[in-house]
Amino acid sequence: RMIKVNKEFPGASILFHKRGVLPKELQDIWSYPKLLHIVEQLVGPNIIGHTVWNLRVKLPNNEPEVVPWHQDNGYLLESSLATMMPTAWIPLLDTGKENGGMELIKFSQKPGITGEHHCCAGATWYIEMDEEEIENKFGGDIEKDSVICNVPFGGILLFSNALIHRSLPNPSDKIRWSLDFRWQDPEKSTGRPEKSDNLPLMMKNGTAIENIDFSGIQGRHG
Repeated sequence: RMIKVNKEFPGASILFHKRGVLPKELQDIWSYPKLLHIVEQLVGPNIIGHTVWNLRVKLPNNEPEVVPWHQDNGYLLESSLATMMPTAWIPLLDTGKENGGMELIKFSQKPGITGEHHCCAGATWYIEMDEEEIENKFGGDIEKDSVICNVPFGGILLFSNALIHRSLPNPSDKIRWSLDFRWQDPEKSTGRPEKSDNLPLMMKNGTAIENIDFSGIQGRHG
């Protein structure tokens, strides 16, 4: 259906991606207690949802939805590098190279730096890190260190905000749907220029919060 809509109204899939509506079903996934307890091991016993979240629509062979090499920190202020913001990338179908899955540069978070990014990549609004930057600044060998992640429906890919990654083109004839959510300690920088004092508190002192207030993030998209 979205493929047909996008043919009649080019860019419809991007508007869908950017509208920032967070329904109850997505709230429940983001704040799922088992997922929060995994995140707790990375950020500590107090957890908020970060302002950046996405419901992504990747149409077949659609360049504006192909995301180039980058670190999530590249979209944020320099202060974000000192904050652990794990991202859970959650596909809504089996994913891999054949339908626009994820690719990462293993161990690229270890230098603890944010590389130089530039904008914009191709016909997109995405920032991009050149392969020369990856090899020269991070000491990465893209041919040897890149990993295409085959993530099945029901699985998640969890990674650091300093990890270099990208999403691949979707050469299939079906849409690749995915979610990505981020978390952090509420006392640390979000890397955003605006105030972020109303982000959803999901865990306090190691206990998952019931009846989470998501009102401060509705209509926001990064």
